[in-house]
Amino acid sequence: MTEEGHIVAPVIGGWLVVGWFTPDYRLLATNLAFDLDRVGAPYHLYAEPFTSLTFHAMTRYKPAIVRQAWHDYPDRTLILLDVDCQVLDRIDELAKVPGDIGHWLKSRVRSGGHVRFRVADRIMVLHPTPGARKFVQLWQDQCDRTDLPHNGCSEWTHSHALAQCSGVAFSQLPVAYAAQEVDEAPADAVIVHRSEHRRRHGRSLRNAALFQARKLRALLSGRAA
Repeated sequence: MTEEGHIVAPVIGGWLVVGWFTPDYRLLATNLAFDLDRVGAPYHLYAEPFTSLTFHAMTRYKPAIVRQAWHDYPDRTLILLDVDCQVLDRIDELAKVPGDIGHWLKSRVRSGGHVRFRVADRIMVLHPTPGARKFVQLWQDQCDRTDLPHNGCSEWTHSHALAQCSGVAFSQLPVAYAAQEVDEAPADAVIVHRSEHRRRHGRSLRNAALFQARKLRALLSGRAA
């Protein structure tokens, strides 16, 4: 742990996991660090003192964290990960995702045959390329807007930046690494997500049980041993 309260593991290679947490999420960040240590992944989880911002406003801090991480770790590939995720096995392959950015794009067919795409930003791979830096700046610009809707979360700003981002190469992450909700993730998932925000609002009791069951299976099976 650094003097600022960040949770850090030595970074030796060309990539690392980055994330951030507020004081009330420190236990989650500590649990994620345990998972990352177990699978041998380097990381820097930034401690931020925000306490008065709304939940959606705090999510819009993600591009700032990416920019800070590139300042601290120039020319490294970043795996941006929410701290309420669980890592079950090695994630080295994520650093090899082609293009400038890797993310999870989920499609859904709605009534009338319309297809809706949703970008999830709970996990992203960002290579230190001009294209990725261009996207992050556009993302930051969207987060800084004064006319955001009341629930203008990071995924909303992410999607709008994506729509403006020509000349940037995006790759779809394999579903096993997509950090899907624990009750939606495939059986061979490497990363899963359990929304702490939903848990605090009483909407994910079943997810909590599944989350703990997956963690126990991973420990007993020694998937990352």
